[in-house]
Amino acid sequence: MSKRQEQYDVIIIGAGFTGVTAARELSHKGFRTLILEARDRLGGRTWHDRRLGIDLEMGGTWVHWFQPYVWAEIGRYGLDVVPSPVPNTLYWIADGKRHEGKPDEFFLKIDGPNQRLLEPARRCFPLPYIPLSSEEIHDIDQSTLKEKLAELQLSDEEHDMMDSMWSLNFNSPLDEAGFSQALHWAALSDYNWKLMMDICSSYKLTKGTKTLIECIFNDAKTDILFSSPVKRVNKIDSGYKAITYAGDEYTAKAVINTLPVNILNSITFSPPLSAEKTMACTEKQSSKGVKFWAKIKGVTEPFA
Repeated sequence: MSKRQEQYDVIIIGAGFTGVTAARELSHKGFRTLILEARDRLGGRTWHDRRLGIDLEMGGTWVHWFQPYVWAEIGRYGLDVVPSPVPNTLYWIADGKRHEGKPDEFFLKIDGPNQRLLEPARRCFPLPYIPLSSEEIHDIDQSTLKEKLAELQLSDEEHDMMDSMWSLNFNSPLDEAGFSQALHWAALSDYNWKLMMDICSSYKLTKGTKTLIECIFNDAKTDILFSSPVKRVNKIDSGYKAITYAGDEYTAKAVINTLPVNILNSITFSPPLSAEKTMACTEKQSSKGVKFWAKIKGVTEPFA
C-alpha cells in the first residue's frame, strides 16, 4: 500500500550535479519537478565533511576552465577558486627501485612515451565534445591501455612510470582501462597530456565543491525528498510512476534518471532498459579508487 500519490511534470532520480541542474533548468521553464534522492544530502560524489579537525573534500574536488560547463556555473554564481599546493618532490617506484626527484624530472621521462601513446587522439576525436564524430574510434574502442603500452616496447622503468601515472588517472588496473577513454581525455585537454594532468588536480573551489551544488539547488524551484531510494519505475498511460522502497508512489509525464552505472541496476524499469545499458550496469565502471585522508607527523613541504 503506497503512502503517497503525487503528480509532477518531471521526476528526477538523484540529487547530484546532473539532477539538481536538470531541476533548475526545468523549473525555470515552469515545469513542476521532484527530486528523489537515496542519501540524506545533496551531491552524490560531491561530499564535503569535517574530519581531522578541518573541512575535507571526500569526493570530487578539482575544477578547471577547460571544463567549460562547470566553469560557466562557477562564474554564474561568483564562486572563487584556489590553487592546490604544488609538490616540491615526487616519489615513484620503477624497475623495482624507489626514486625521487622534481616533478618536472618525472614528466620529462614519460613525455616521449605519452606523445607516442596519445598520437591517435586528434584523429579519433577531432571534435572532443562530440565524441562519436569519427569512424576511427571504432577501430580502437576494444583496446585496453595495457595492450597499447605493450605495443610501445618501453623500457622497464618507462613502463612502470607510465603504468603508475595511468593507473592513478583511471583508479584501476590498466587491463580494465579503455584506450579510447585515455585518448578522449587528451582530446578534451587540447591534445596535450601535460595540460590534462594540470586540469585534473590544480584548482579547487575555495569553500568546497558543495558550494557550487548548493547554489544550483537553491536556484531551482523544486521539491526534493531525501532518504527516498527508488525501487521501480513503471510506464503508465499518463506517463511514468516512480515507486520508492518505502512504498511511496509519484507520477509524472517524464522521468530523468541520473544514477551512475554502478547502481543503475538497483532500480527495476518497466519496460526494461536496453540491452546495452543493462550490460553496462552489470559490468560497472572500472574505477576502484579510494580517497584516503591522514595526518602525517614531520611533513613540512608538499610532495606527491
